Amino acid sequence: MIGKRFGRLIIISTFKNNGRQYCKCACDCGTTKDIRADAIKAGVTVSCGCYGREARLKATRKHGLSKCSKDKHPLYVVWDGIIQRCTNPNNQAYPLYGSRGIKVCNDWRNDFLTFYKWAINNGYVKGKMIDRIDNYSGYSPDNCRWVTTAESARNKRNNVFVKFRGKIMCLQDVANVTGINRSTLHYRLKHGLPLVR
Repeated sequence: MIGKRFGRLIIISTFKNNGRQYCKCACDCGTTKDIRADAIKAGVTVSCGCYGREARLKATRKHGLSKCSKDKHPLYVVWDGIIQRCTNPNNQAYPLYGSRGIKVCNDWRNDFLTFYKWAINNGYVKGKMIDRIDNYSGYSPDNCRWVTTAESARNKRNNVFVKFRGKIMCLQDVANVTGINRSTLHYRLKHGLPLVR
């Protein structure tokens, strides 16, 4: 990979750190940075970070909804969070999103205003959060919706579903119906006991 160009990056050298392959890269902007090789090969990282900053600055100037950090529109914060966790290997949530192959559709990734218009026209209100309908697919208009925190909790990958009274239900819903603590239900399920005695 040494000497090859990936986006704005040219690979200077490679090395391993904690079992992972890294590249020392020279960015077109003049910055030198160590970046994970898998992120470069996958096309997730194409610069030292300057490309993302420029895109966000361009988006900010274009729509006027994000003047400075204290005045950012709530949807801008949501949009930026999506982009960061799906594209930035240094983001704390990246292992749960970007490294799992969760991507942002090009229309949203490249233009905040497109995301903003979709959100306003598809049920966004203050207090709701964005939710992917299929947790194994990315962020796009056909896979996203606006939900309450409780609704989002029911769509997590680690949710436990059981057959209860003839219906497939989330364990939390069974707890709500029966009044039995969710952790008690989980214990009973794990140990092969009846959910309700």
